[in-house]
Amino acid sequence: MSKYNKISSAAEMVREIRMHGLSTDAEDLCRVQDIVGHSTEEQLTDLAANTDTRGAFYMMLFDIWNYEDAARFWNLHTNPEHKELEQLRKTSKEQAAAIKELTERNARTKEERDASREAFNDKAALVNQLQNEAEEMQLEIMRLKAQLYDYMSM
Repeated sequence: MSKYNKISSAAEMVREIRMHGLSTDAEDLCRVQDIVGHSTEEQLTDLAANTDTRGAFYMMLFDIWNYEDAARFWNLHTNPEHKELEQLRKTSKEQAAAIKELTERNARTKEERDASREAFNDKAALVNQLQNEAEEMQLEIMRLKAQLYDYMSM
């Protein structure tokens, strides 16, 4: 028979532990586990957040839960650095999305630049070709003028 049978909530359990300490009898620890197991996460979070009950609450948790679970609860609900960590994660996701967007925009810009460069090079080649043809025509005109002059002087 557990001495905690009359206790029905985690808050009552923490008050009892603060007044009389935690019993380490197997039946008592099982009853504490049962009480905590039937409590809502919100009730447990309220106990963890209250500075008056925090010490007794975590003493109870570390006695009835394994270390990893109790430490995880601490990190998720009480650790003052958790909110900062969540903010940093949010900022990191936003920055990753911005980096991805900028990378895609950069790739599109490079493609546009390469297409513009290719079009410019094609037009420059056409201009060079037309200039060469114009020079050849000028030379042909000068040759024909010289030949006409020769014919007129005869």
